[in-house]
Amino acid sequence: MTSLPVGSKQSEFHLFLDDHDQLVGIISIIRDGLELGPYQEIRQWLTRTKKTEFIVKSSSDTSVEGIRNASYHLERGEKYLRSVVVLSQPSGPVLYIDSRVLPGFAGILAANSKRFLQRIEGVRESTLMAEQEDFLALQQFAGAEIARVGLCDVPNPSRAVEGYKNALKIGFQSALYEAESHHRTGLAYRDQEKFPEAISSMQKSLEIRPAIAEVHHHMGTVYERMHDTKHAIESYVTAVRLRPNYLIARFHLAVSYFEVDSKRSIREFETYIALAENKPREKNRLQKAKDHLTRLKQN
Repeated sequence: MTSLPVGSKQSEFHLFLDDHDQLVGIISIIRDGLELGPYQEIRQWLTRTKKTEFIVKSSSDTSVEGIRNASYHLERGEKYLRSVVVLSQPSGPVLYIDSRVLPGFAGILAANSKRFLQRIEGVRESTLMAEQEDFLALQQFAGAEIARVGLCDVPNPSRAVEGYKNALKIGFQSALYEAESHHRTGLAYRDQEKFPEAISSMQKSLEIRPAIAEVHHHMGTVYERMHDTKHAIESYVTAVRLRPNYLIARFHLAVSYFEVDSKRSIREFETYIALAENKPREKNRLQKAKDHLTRLKQN
């Protein structure tokens, strides 16, 4: 990932480009801070966003007075995540860092990253979070996410597989990222209809974190596309046992039982309908479930 800095002694402005020269993030750092008293719209935005309190320490003042209260604010937009760091002053909030990034890069370009906090004048360290030592692996993971879901262009599953594998080769300190890299490699393989490779990758994910409902559900979708109903059902059953209100997994389980066990299919459709009845996002799937249920009960 490339950083293109622009700025002066008082402030910095960074554009972050991925390996394919696509803009993935913008970071503004105001070393002396911007007092937000005159900016009502920004202050209102701060009051409605998710906030985390933390402390920063000044390198020039190691006394109690050198400790300053700060807050990290996060909002998820339709296309990007915005995060800011605001320090509390007697005169009101002061904006120091403003970050806007594509979702896949949120973990490495968030405003609360130590690498950005240390650029603020006089700030030595933050107790909010430690800097990830596996930055390069996270960068590859983020790029793979962008390619897999097509945030900047059309989805490119082969490029995604390459990115996830590069991330795993570099290595993560976090087992979560390691497991998710295998999981999402499997999703990218599924999108290429490389089903045995998809199953193998997802199994590696489950070896690291076995009780993740989403991975079992996605394995079920792969088995289903392989016309392996037995293993698809086993995967969906595990998913709903881990998370009983996992609506899409319960719907797929009911559909999988449709041809092989009508009584169980009826029971699963009825359970799904009861859970999904007032969920707007389930509207289309809910109607399909009701249609399936009607046919099952007529036979």
